[in-house]
Amino acid sequence: SSASRPKALPSRSRTMGNKCCVDLKSLPYGCDDNPGYASLPHFSPWLFVGNRFAPCFGDFDVVISTVMPVDEGGDRCTELSTYQFMFQDCQGRERASQVERARKRIVAAAAVVAASTDDKKSTLVHCEWGQNRSCTVCCAYAVLYLGWEANAAIAYVRSQNYRERAYLGQSPMCNRAFNKILQELEKSRNHLVL
Repeated sequence: SSASRPKALPSRSRTMGNKCCVDLKSLPYGCDDNPGYASLPHFSPWLFVGNRFAPCFGDFDVVISTVMPVDEGGDRCTELSTYQFMFQDCQGRERASQVERARKRIVAAAAVVAASTDDKKSTLVHCEWGQNRSCTVCCAYAVLYLGWEANAAIAYVRSQNYRERAYLGQSPMCNRAFNKILQELEKSRNHLVL
């Protein structure tokens, strides 16, 4: 319901102690950890970013998918999506056509984030791992609608991912092509029609 939102997850430093003491072999990959999401309260108390499992582990009013979400058993479940803005994450090795497609989808998804959070709806943006596509959409929202600088938004999302999640392969916002899109959006935001 729009009157409630998922609770921010406790800091991993409190729940897991010192990360250097965690047996990394015991951690799941980022596409498999659950609940698999982090809160972004400096962007909006209603905004969360997560992986493919996150939609079934939180009580979200709006779920913006950049990949197909899965249920608790790992089966694809389109019913968990409210909106779909699919695009590939090639880890920064996207071709020009893929970058342009991603840019269009990122801007469109950021507009949905703005509308949903303005309406005080708990909003999850998710991708496979919850660290590149979905994080980029949330950063684009902050850059385009909240006036954040791209690099500050990227740093904030990274810090929240590390604070509230722990998984093998953790490297949030590592896609340089997506980060460049955010920097370009910052430079052109006054000229964009949103």
